[in-house]
Amino acid sequence: MAEIRVPSDYWTTRLLPQGCVDAWLVDNGAKVKSGQPLVKISIEDAMHEVLAPCDGTLRILYRDDAVFDPGAVIGVVADSAS
Repeated sequence: MAEIRVPSDYWTTRLLPQGCVDAWLVDNGAKVKSGQPLVKISIEDAMHEVLAPCDGTLRILYRDDAVFDPGAVIGVVADSAS
């Protein structure tokens, strides 16, 4: 199982201590491929896409419009054996 973690370096100023999930690009439970864009997030007025860390099945932990802190695990990708 691989975590989908929001990189702490997405925060450049630390003025806004939290980010927000704008939209998942893949449905919960869907099969994904390594490097596939999974979710759009906004941090400090900048948009970022977070990519799948590996092939497997997506499990979303933070839904659309959820607020998260730097380094948060917003989802996981489980391989087919998990």
